Amino acid sequence: MEPYTGEENPTYTTPKTGKDLISSLIPSFLSLDIDGRVVRLDSLSKVLAPGLRLGFITASSQLIERLLRHIEVTSQAPSGFSQSIAYQLLSQHWGHEGFFLWLIYVRSEYTKRRDVCCRAIDKYLPKQLMEYTVPAAGMFFWIHVTGSIDGVNGKELGDKFFQKCLSNKVLVVPGDVFKADINEENDQVFFRGTFAAVPLDKLEIGIQRLGKTFMDIFNL
Repeated sequence: MEPYTGEENPTYTTPKTGKDLISSLIPSFLSLDIDGRVVRLDSLSKVLAPGLRLGFITASSQLIERLLRHIEVTSQAPSGFSQSIAYQLLSQHWGHEGFFLWLIYVRSEYTKRRDVCCRAIDKYLPKQLMEYTVPAAGMFFWIHVTGSIDGVNGKELGDKFFQKCLSNKVLVVPGDVFKADINEENDQVFFRGTFAAVPLDKLEIGIQRLGKTFMDIFNL
C-alpha cells in the first residue's frame, strides 16, 4: 500500500524477524534499571485478544511476592480459561518467534489502517477548523476542533458536535471523558476515534461523515 505522505508521517521499516522487531523498539526502562525500582506493566488485550483480559507484570522479586499476597485476598487469580488459552497459544504453538511475527503483522496492519485514516482526514476534514497529530503507535487518532462559534463555550460546542456526529451516523469519543479531574474547566474540544475495528472502506466513510459534521456545525 502507498505510504502516508503527510508532513508528520512517521518513518517505519517493517521488521522481518523477532530480532529485527526487538532492535527497532525504544529501549525499556527495565534495561536501564540496576536497583530493581522499575515496574513494567504489559497487556495482551491490544496485541492478542481484548476478551482475554490478561496482563503481566515485570518487577523485582520482593515486589512480586507482595503483589501475589495481595492478589490472594482480592481477585485471587485471573480467569483460568483465559490463561490456558494464552499459554497454549504462546508456549505450545507460537513460541517467542511466532509471537514476535504476530506482533510484526499487527503493527503492519495498524500502520496500513493508520495511513488510510490519515489520508481520509486530509481529504475530508477542513484544515482551518481542526488539527491532529499523525499517530506513531496504537489504534486511535485524536481530532482537536480549533474552530469556534460566537457565544458558545467549549463544553457546549463539544456537546453539540458529538450530537451532530451521532445524527450523521459516525461515533467518536468526546475528549472530556478522559479527563482525570471532571471538574476541570477546559474550553478546548477534542475527540478520539479508532481505525482498528472497521473495514477500510467504512473507515473512509466514517471520516467523510465526520467532515460533514464540521460542515454542519460551522455552516460551511
